[in-house]
Amino acid sequence: MIMSTLNAMSFRAALTALPMLAITVALTASGSIALAVVPPTGSLLVGSDNFTYPDGTILGLAGGTGWQWNSTAQAQTAPPASAYTQFQAGRNDIVNNQFRSFNNGGLARAYTGDTVTLGGINAGVVYFSTTMERVGTFTSYSGVSSMEGTSERVFFGVPSDNNTLKKFGIAQSGSGQGTLNDGPGVGTTLTGGNANTADPSLGIIAAANTSYTMVGVIDFDNDLLGLFVDPDTNDFWNGLSNTADVTRPYTASNFSNGVRLRSGGGNATNGVVIWDNLAVYTGASVPEPATLSLLTVGGGAGLLTLARRLRRRS
Repeated sequence: MIMSTLNAMSFRAALTALPMLAITVALTASGSIALAVVPPTGSLLVGSDNFTYPDGTILGLAGGTGWQWNSTAQAQTAPPASAYTQFQAGRNDIVNNQFRSFNNGGLARAYTGDTVTLGGINAGVVYFSTTMERVGTFTSYSGVSSMEGTSERVFFGVPSDNNTLKKFGIAQSGSGQGTLNDGPGVGTTLTGGNANTADPSLGIIAAANTSYTMVGVIDFDNDLLGLFVDPDTNDFWNGLSNTADVTRPYTASNFSNGVRLRSGGGNATNGVVIWDNLAVYTGASVPEPATLSLLTVGGGAGLLTLARRLRRRS
């Protein structure tokens, strides 16, 4: 591999004491470009997993890195590591070191195996990252959710209700979650606005058989949710200053103490959703653009990997 190091976006003068982000550029054997970004100062790994398991069910497995998060100590000091649990009946399988779900299958993982209260986060920022591919002419929902115990609180991905074109978006969970509105409160905001239009400049539509990198953000300090789809090194999150593809006000005080991957109806040949490189990070909000230089987290080294390819911006 051919490696070089680039300087990331500089901090403002008020933050010059903080270390710079380093972006490592790698040319893969296939000729494509992959980036690895060192996590920004102040961000801490809650848990990551690249699903390196034998083929078969994932339920009960507890691999990856972290998942012993202690919010009080802000460290991995709450053993044992949590294991994957089934959120709802459906298929939850590992195939070729990737997680696959269909027929309303979903898995959840708490931030710690001790107690959900010990791992709960309701201040600062929580970042959720995963890759997602919707196989076939899939018409239902698929996404990553922030959980409070067994209750979904925030959904990032492709909502199903009132989303005929399958745009990416954010939903705050509760009765009436599928209502398209600009928040705050229960409802859904789609990329490019809430109108269902085929104009590709108005939102990001999830194409079949295409892998997307998603980074969801819960910013408790700034009462804001955000979603990046296929982020690149120009993207950043600093609360109200950000380059997210869609944002939504969020004034709820619910804890985030677990993550869920789930998809709607389908079968083994048409409706499978393929997931990989799941990660959760947390950190304090910063008052100036220290940039996040976004991120898909992939594995034990704690590096953020991201695929560089064209995307449709809202």
